Amino acid sequence: MAFDLNFISEGAGIPLVFQHGLGGNLDVPKNMLAGLENVRLVCMDARGHGQTLFDEAALPSFNRYADDVVRLLDHLDLEKTVMGGISMGAGITLNLATRYPERLLGLILVRPAWLGEPSPPSLDTLAEIARYVTQSDGLHAYKATESYKMLEAEHPGVAVSVLGQFTREQSAHTATVLTRIIEDVPVPDLAGLSAIDLPCLILASDQDPLHPFHFGEVLQEAIPNAELRSVISRYVDDERHNVEVKEQVASFIAQYFLP
Repeated sequence: MAFDLNFISEGAGIPLVFQHGLGGNLDVPKNMLAGLENVRLVCMDARGHGQTLFDEAALPSFNRYADDVVRLLDHLDLEKTVMGGISMGAGITLNLATRYPERLLGLILVRPAWLGEPSPPSLDTLAEIARYVTQSDGLHAYKATESYKMLEAEHPGVAVSVLGQFTREQSAHTATVLTRIIEDVPVPDLAGLSAIDLPCLILASDQDPLHPFHFGEVLQEAIPNAELRSVISRYVDDERHNVEVKEQVASFIAQYFLP
């Protein structure tokens, strides 16, 4: 049976598996981290994202997405890896760190968007979009809402970004993917994060209403020896954000995993 998860594996060195955010695809971490020295970068489209097909028998959840990552590790014969991710990908990383700690060497959490509760208010914008994407004129109707007009006025970069949910691959499943993941949690109890005994890097940004900096602070307190570092918001300067994230990831890899 053919392997059904779309992925890329590039470079050679310490394995780094890096997952994209909600509604995105593997191109985001691939483009952000391409060319890291002494690193084998592996990125995968989560189910219902990119080129990995939606599966009615495997509906989106953090547990399901984490299980798929483990399937990928087995497929690539990777016993252990540094695991990281952006937003939803950070949540998948936390799920793996608590359910499959033996498969991880370390973890990198970029712009975490969940803590221990479902439906964080910071993701209300995406939850609202989930109610519009199934409408034939959903994009026009959403842009006419007062909430979008306020978002556009206060955070124009965020407003441009969230509209991408209306044009993503596998658009027929966008509402289900958004709703099920937003209403889920990476870990049921933050207290369980105290058992993580691995190097951990957390990258968070000010001026990012979907991924509050405070979430990074909470996770730093919950995970022993976690390092929290600030990077510029992608909604302020996307190119500089990618450069800063790549620099921080390279430094973390060099500090803990390279001779």
